[in-house]
Amino acid sequence: MKRLEAAESNITTCENVIQSERQLRKGSSKQLKAQIKDLQALVQQEKRTLSDKVSAELDATLKYAVKEKVEIKRELEEVTEDRDRLQREYEDLVTMYEGLKSAEIQSQKLADESQKIINDLESENRNLKQERGTLQKSNLERTTTMEAANKNYDEIRGIVQKLDEARVVMNKLMGPGGFMS
Repeated sequence: MKRLEAAESNITTCENVIQSERQLRKGSSKQLKAQIKDLQALVQQEKRTLSDKVSAELDATLKYAVKEKVEIKRELEEVTEDRDRLQREYEDLVTMYEGLKSAEIQSQKLADESQKIINDLESENRNLKQERGTLQKSNLERTTTMEAANKNYDEIRGIVQKLDEARVVMNKLMGPGGFMS
């Protein structure tokens, strides 16, 4: 009988231990579920924050690239207008020079005076040719700068596209049903 009472006592003790273990597990389970829920909320918030930051950075980069392109285009138009104006002036001076030269042939009476005017115009023509050469060199340098700027724009555009692709991949990975959700 003592063995039976001892066995019942042991069984009761075991049942109490099992009961307390169950209660501890239930309490731990509730705490873990609450922590998991908090962590999931934090992950969702971080996803939104990251997405907003990436979008803002992409917008800023794109605006800057567009602004630079417009500025470069405007500068190119100014240079082109200057080049055309100088070309017209050069052609006008060449026409004037040719007119003066034909007047020299037609008028021997005014030979000395015409010769002086022609010499002055030739000097001016040489100066204009030098200026034209300088402008052509400047135009070539600006064209090189434009090409470099266009190359930079293409690189920026490629980077923006890669960033957008990365954003899409991150949304797929971290979005609903994604690998990391």
